[in-house]
Amino acid sequence: KEGESTLNLFSYTGAFSLQALKAGHDQVHSVDLSAQYMERLEKNIQVNNLDLSKHVSHVDSVSKVLKKLEKENMTFDHIVCDPPSASSDGKKVSSALKNYDEIIPAIANLLKENGQAYLFLNTHQISWKKFEEKINKAISKIESLKIEKRFNLSEDCRRRRGFPEGDYLKGILIKKTNVDSL
Repeated sequence: KEGESTLNLFSYTGAFSLQALKAGHDQVHSVDLSAQYMERLEKNIQVNNLDLSKHVSHVDSVSKVLKKLEKENMTFDHIVCDPPSASSDGKKVSSALKNYDEIIPAIANLLKENGQAYLFLNTHQISWKKFEEKINKAISKIESLKIEKRFNLSEDCRRRRGFPEGDYLKGILIKKTNVDSL
């Protein structure tokens, strides 16, 4: 909706950020380690005649930016977390699935009431069951978060028995609710 805010973690070239700006969000933050991809995102914003003044680029690790935004008491209506299945910052290799233990509590702190977080995993090597178990375990410690919905590839990219590589995209929508109203 117009006037909302989005935080796009592991933004890469910023497709989710562009969509949020196109939808009329007043504030969009994008986070990626790569200055090159962030420059490309900013060019994409300009090429698409979107308002660059409503966008903030963070070229740093997601964990550092999450801590910074928490200290600044920032909150968002939407948080997109679409990490690479494995990545390296030059010092250590990290796994998307393992990162959710650290990321989900920070997301809970940065979501506005009734805010939504879209959590993704892009690998066929980890099953839906294992992904859901990991997210459920992480949110079970946070009363205000609940799973709303699952996402996967559309009918255009159907899953096929015997072809696990085709079932690589997994997504879960979580929502932050008012704990007092539970």
